[in-house]
Amino acid sequence: MGKKLLFVIAGPRLAGSTAFAAQVAAEAAREAGNEVTIAELPKLRGGITGCLGCGCCQHGKEYRCVIDDGMTELVASVPEYDGVVLASPVYFFSMTSQAKSFLDRCYSLLKFTDGKLKTPLSRIRFAFIATSGEDESGSGVKNIYRIIRDCADFCSAPKPLFLHFGGCEDPKKFRADPAVAEKAMEFGRKL
Repeated sequence: MGKKLLFVIAGPRLAGSTAFAAQVAAEAAREAGNEVTIAELPKLRGGITGCLGCGCCQHGKEYRCVIDDGMTELVASVPEYDGVVLASPVYFFSMTSQAKSFLDRCYSLLKFTDGKLKTPLSRIRFAFIATSGEDESGSGVKNIYRIIRDCADFCSAPKPLFLHFGGCEDPKKFRADPAVAEKAMEFGRKL
């Protein structure tokens, strides 16, 4: 039986390289027998608000953020999945603000009781697809890897998976490269 996977496209350009790589990987994961949902953050109803640090999510029994925007339902659905793939271009040595908002809002999926962490994230494998103009060493993608690894470690989640494409300045050229599609498909099949 396949897994239930959520792909979160966090790049602002839905016709860009990041969205293309995520869509190709998602289709390969679907063809491999997985149930796949794709969420495009720029299309979320009500926009995207970052975490306010209000702590209201920590007071109830429900794993839910109190902010009323498009991100609330998406984040609340994360525990329904076996894996979450976050896709973002590298912006100034890190992920996009949309991707960071998604991660920050996942704080609502953590509960701290008597000094112990309880979270449904501990059973979810996270993966990250990154695109950048430079290679891994010069783009800041390693900063993203560290953040995702640290989040997974903190939640006692499985080791995350990563896929990076460098030299992505021209989305048309990127989409036309068969090696790009094959690399994304291989990643999707591994999920």
